[in-house]
Amino acid sequence: MWSLAYQLFRDHRPDQDGFCVTCVPSEFSPCCGRHLAVRGFLTSCRMSGPTPTRELR
Repeated sequence: MWSLAYQLFRDHRPDQDGFCVTCVPSEFSPCCGRHLAVRGFLTSCRMSGPTPTRELR
């Protein structure tokens, strides 16, 4: 989930005029995609349980 959120966050960055580079010319940044990316980051941080990149201690 974190990887997908990162991809969304990267893809929906603002340009020098304040518009989303993916949603141009319809949305200012932060756009809907950027907000979803932030929610994905927050959700992935709250997930519990082992993942392939996280080891149990």
